[in-house]
Amino acid sequence: MSQKITSSNNVQDIIESRVEKRTKGVYVPIGGKKLLTFMDDFNMPAKDTFGSQPPLELMKLWLDYGFWYDREKQTQKYIKDMFLLAGMGPPGGGRMVISRRLQSRFNLINMTFPHESQIKRIFGSMINQKLQDFEEEVKPIGDIMTQATIEMYEAVVQKFLPTPTKIHYLFNLRDISKIFQGLLRAHKDFHDTKHAMTRLWIHECFRVFSDRDYMNPDNVYEDIQDISQLKKQMTDFLEEYNSTPGVINMDLVLFRDAIEHVSKIVRVIRQPRGNMLLIGIGGSGRQSLTRLSAYICEYTTFQIEVTKHYRKNEFRDDLKRLYWQAGVDNKTSVFIFNDTQVVEEGFLEDINNVLSSGEVPNLYKPDEFEEVRNALSDIAKKEGVDDSPQSIFAYLIERVRANMHIVLCMSPVGEPFRNRIRMYPAFVNCTTIDWFSEWPADALLEVADKYLSEISLGSEEESGIRRPAPATSYSPRVLSPEATSGHIRLALESLNKKDMTEIKSYGRPPLLVEKVMEAVMILRGSEPTWAEAKRQLAKMAELKQQYDEKLAQKEELKRKAEYTELMLERATKFMS
Repeated sequence: MSQKITSSNNVQDIIESRVEKRTKGVYVPIGGKKLLTFMDDFNMPAKDTFGSQPPLELMKLWLDYGFWYDREKQTQKYIKDMFLLAGMGPPGGGRMVISRRLQSRFNLINMTFPHESQIKRIFGSMINQKLQDFEEEVKPIGDIMTQATIEMYEAVVQKFLPTPTKIHYLFNLRDISKIFQGLLRAHKDFHDTKHAMTRLWIHECFRVFSDRDYMNPDNVYEDIQDISQLKKQMTDFLEEYNSTPGVINMDLVLFRDAIEHVSKIVRVIRQPRGNMLLIGIGGSGRQSLTRLSAYICEYTTFQIEVTKHYRKNEFRDDLKRLYWQAGVDNKTSVFIFNDTQVVEEGFLEDINNVLSSGEVPNLYKPDEFEEVRNALSDIAKKEGVDDSPQSIFAYLIERVRANMHIVLCMSPVGEPFRNRIRMYPAFVNCTTIDWFSEWPADALLEVADKYLSEISLGSEEESGIRRPAPATSYSPRVLSPEATSGHIRLALESLNKKDMTEIKSYGRPPLLVEKVMEAVMILRGSEPTWAEAKRQLAKMAELKQQYDEKLAQKEELKRKAEYTELMLERATKFMS
């Protein structure tokens, strides 16, 4: 359940889709079975003006009287042979306090965080079993890594507390599981010493808590020592991707930060049910690097195309195609979803459900699911799955969760990000977060070097521009102040009203124009979108006037300084 999107109507529709009519006004589970309804995040629905939570009030009505009302006919509908199981976290962080009357209808079980000895036994047994085939010196390190992981987790939980600006600082037992999930992928041929295993453990802690990792393109978990070799391999993959028929070429510069991000994405989507949340502003490379990562893993990418009339029905149709691709065709797929594609908040509700359970409530109509059932029946029969609709549906969801990896691309700018993290818990709980921060200076130099390498700028004396040094010996003084001032003056003087009017008239500008304007917006500290660029183009005349005024003031001050210096020199001579 989520904070705002889950309504009493949704809950009623979902449950009614799992029951059938027995007699007038009486409904029972399909197939004569008992129905166990599990409602997770039970206290997430937001309270209305009167302090009630409508989805929970509906369930309280059923708990008290065994029925609710038909919303069209206003007649009673009794739901028989159903049991309700609910789960929720402590109030806070978007979770509400449920009413005592509703709470009194349940038998309560308080699930506390496992004791340290329990965690050591669970994960210690797993890692020690894994290390049985390793070298003798490596075998004893299992208990040490388990204890170190617990101490690391406790230190992180105490120090990195959630704040309004860092609401994603939410840690639980899943984080410990992720560390051991990586450790269990160790290979005895590569991690044959204590030192190698220690580096792997450190690497996993960075992946979960600091979000840094490396992985080579082969499906073997190995420590990368030579970054240049990894860069060459990724460059080769990029060239192969661009030569693939039917794809849009990606003109990428694989500097070190980009290589690290690709490594992180590859690392996660190769794990079972591995999903990612990529956080960064638009234009930081989140989607392009995800496509490259999917190509390295030999996965299929899937993205929606938002149009003027794209709404929830169209989004559900796209989800059905994605489910067919992953569940029926059995293709491993990466679903890339950008927060700029959120036309309705209901999109995020569906994605939250897919992340947490793999199931989108009421996604299929009966005739639509019959087509899926017919396509899967032979495959399911070979694997010993019953041919009933419930069994086939569960089999479909299992295949979808095994084959589909969701990569969410979100911007941290503004309130929507914080609100969505709070409203949809699976965005943090069921993903690995990767922050796309500002590009470092050496990355900017590599990008500039690539695009300027084929442009003749003349000699340094003619242009006033000093050729940038290699990234390893970077110096921030690339342009002399005189050259900078001259280039700005030339750029502003070349602007004319006709050119600006033509650019602003574009609904969708040419690719090169769009790239240039995105770069300008980034340099100005604005959102790198075409809408923002057009808005600022209207201020170019004002900008040019301001620059002319500042330049005139600067030249006037320079003349006054020269005059003052001359007068001081004469006065000094006179006094002597």
